[in-house]
Amino acid sequence: MREVFGSGRTVEEAINAALREIGRTLDQVDVEVLDEGTKGVFGLGARLARVRLIPIELAGDAAPALPVPDAAVAARVETLARELVDRLGYSVEIGVKPAGTVVEVRLSGDDLAPLIGRHGQTIDALETIVSLMVTRGTGHRYHVDLDVGGYRQRRRLQVAEMAQRAARRALRDRRPVHLPSMDARERRIVHSTLTEEGRVTTRSEGEGETRHVIVEPSTLAESRPARTVRRGPGPRVGGRMPTESGLPADDD
Repeated sequence: MREVFGSGRTVEEAINAALREIGRTLDQVDVEVLDEGTKGVFGLGARLARVRLIPIELAGDAAPALPVPDAAVAARVETLARELVDRLGYSVEIGVKPAGTVVEVRLSGDDLAPLIGRHGQTIDALETIVSLMVTRGTGHRYHVDLDVGGYRQRRRLQVAEMAQRAARRALRDRRPVHLPSMDARERRIVHSTLTEEGRVTTRSEGEGETRHVIVEPSTLAESRPARTVRRGPGPRVGGRMPTESGLPADDD
């Protein structure tokens, strides 16, 4: 899908106009603020705010649109996951179900810490392997969401809580708060958690393993010149700010 441009009296109005045109929600696009606009003086010199919306599959923090799996695909995924885990020598219970465009795979059992790995790296590897196996077997790339012992669900809650603490601190100190480096999955959790918090904005910054989310009061974001693209919900404006300390370290 092509990128679209929007304009309005405010940045929010411009974004909403573009969202209506593109037929997407805020968490499905990247937003570039081209011009924050100005009210002028007594109506003179007023300038509309202008934004560009980029569908998230063309941007950087999310995967392309995927086909919707059915029961047959879910059964195929379950067979592949069980074969893989059996070969690794683990006895687990496997639950698999389609959920929208995702095939959810849940492994449970005793002594599964090795299947989680440090920072969830083994889960990531298992998920990638199962995804590749089902793609090869079906000819389509399906999104497999694999979890072991509820690790990812717990991590989602931790990241969401971290985002909320960062928002409270940003509002209290009226300063940007830099969260620890996160992968795209966890950055999206931060963005979506704070989407409805109108008093703060979120933006991603950095490259590769250093990419992280910055949470800051909306008034600070609005006061800086617009120049950068943010990943996930809400406009990204401005440049790098000093690192904020004092938040719990990334603990997965």
